[in-house]
Amino acid sequence: MKQIVIPVPHRPGVVADVSETLAAAGINIEEMDAEGAVDNGVILLMVDRYDAALRALQEAGFRAISEDALVLRLRNEPGSLARVARRLESAAINIRSLRIAQHLGPHTLVTLVTDRQAEARELLRDCLVSL
Repeated sequence: MKQIVIPVPHRPGVVADVSETLAAAGINIEEMDAEGAVDNGVILLMVDRYDAALRALQEAGFRAISEDALVLRLRNEPGSLARVARRLESAAINIRSLRIAQHLGPHTLVTLVTDRQAEARELLRDCLVSL
């Protein structure tokens, strides 16, 4: 699954700027996370028209980049995420971003980006979702 990452200044209106840019291009935001700290922030997006969104954001002056996220299906119970995080730690794989995306009854979908995606994909193949 592809996601868009946008480093942004931490200031009022930046989420409105990104949202308006996508709306003007007719792109629907499916998921959005925005985090800010001190002077800088980051916005993570999943959209209905990925290539068009990336192009529109870049043309509007945003430093939007692309990332491939792994999608994991975990048991919806205490400790499931901790076990995955420990498996990555044991392999010295760093988590760059993680999002609990959706609860589906007894399971939860989690999106994950690491510093070594190919190795993480192999290590977590037992819980990967094919999209």
